[in-house]
Amino acid sequence: NLLRIIIYFLINSVFITAIPTGLKFLEVLQNWDLQAFDLMMRSRSVLINEDPDPRLLLVTVGDADIAAQRRRGEYLKGTSVSDQTLNKVLEKLQQHQPRAIGLDIYRDFPAESANLQNRFQQTDNLVGVCKGSDATINTSGIEPPPEIPQSRLGFSDFVHDADGVVRRHLLFMNQEPTSPCPASYSLSLQLALRYLEAEGIKPKFTPTGDFQIGNVNFPLLKPRTGGYQGIDTNGGQILLNYRSSKRIAEQVSLTQLLSAPINPNAIKNKIILIGVTAKGDFPDYWATPYSTELDKQMSGVLVQAHMVSQILSAVLDGRPLLRSWNPFAEVMWIWVWSVAGGLLAWQMRHSWTRLLIFVVVGCGILYIFCFGLFIQGYWVPFVPSALALIATAAMTAISKE
Repeated sequence: NLLRIIIYFLINSVFITAIPTGLKFLEVLQNWDLQAFDLMMRSRSVLINEDPDPRLLLVTVGDADIAAQRRRGEYLKGTSVSDQTLNKVLEKLQQHQPRAIGLDIYRDFPAESANLQNRFQQTDNLVGVCKGSDATINTSGIEPPPEIPQSRLGFSDFVHDADGVVRRHLLFMNQEPTSPCPASYSLSLQLALRYLEAEGIKPKFTPTGDFQIGNVNFPLLKPRTGGYQGIDTNGGQILLNYRSSKRIAEQVSLTQLLSAPINPNAIKNKIILIGVTAKGDFPDYWATPYSTELDKQMSGVLVQAHMVSQILSAVLDGRPLLRSWNPFAEVMWIWVWSVAGGLLAWQMRHSWTRLLIFVVVGCGILYIFCFGLFIQGYWVPFVPSALALIATAAMTAISKE
């Protein structure tokens, strides 16, 4: 009799495990899985506050900086920083020997100032940006600054999910034949590699096709990874493990940089990112796991800073990159929680109230396990496991009635 109960119990749990696993495979649960991912990212930022990344300095161009240039009569020519101001900024930064400068501002036109033209050509640690074209969504792309050679270009493209949230980090890609952007590396990867090169650390592809920087393997996304099912993984994409800090790095506005004395140590051997935080002119804001509300979205230059920091922190500090388990391990994980739900129902006898309480507690424990693994760098399925736990508990309880 006991053997029959055990066999029935195991068959029941396997059958129920197959249902959320199938729903997951069919992308039915993807949106919920991504919401759980965001919740864990926000929960982590509440419990763990990382310090700002000391290797970065952000030079931000806000609405006040743009207005100040216009008051001085400077011609912006459809961009956020005039030739005169940009030349002064680059000159001041170079005096203090930054390791790399990322100009996260589109300039698809030649500089009118000869001084700026020369500075673009001769500043070997300056990386400019362009945007790749995408025929699938009819995006034509944006050309790079014509004075900056291809070896010093990075693309600014972000990969966002259907809900507009940036959860992935595009490291490299093959541009379309008609793309005006020739860069095959992202701005963030270009800047990080230039920083790491000074430490004697270089990237490589392993014989198995994995991407490595130093001894750190970057787990490139597959179409089915974690909660993702059937996504487009063209190029080299990884999950973006945002830094859990109130500020990603020290920041100084464009006006402050030009008008106030700057501590040389704030610039020397740092990565400097210059980008727009203005909301009125040239807005560049993105939904992130931290917030999708329009007035709380993150500026593009801050997202770039999180991406640069993710690479540097993984290689130099051992900070975990986010990865997922293989499909078999995920199915076994879901089955374990299905069994847990059945055991809970078996122990509760005929008390539905107690069963409900214990199922809620069980889902809470499951979330704590998933959250703990998330902190360690593993994104494991919470939603399918919770469904398996609840369904097996309900089925077992009903069969005992």
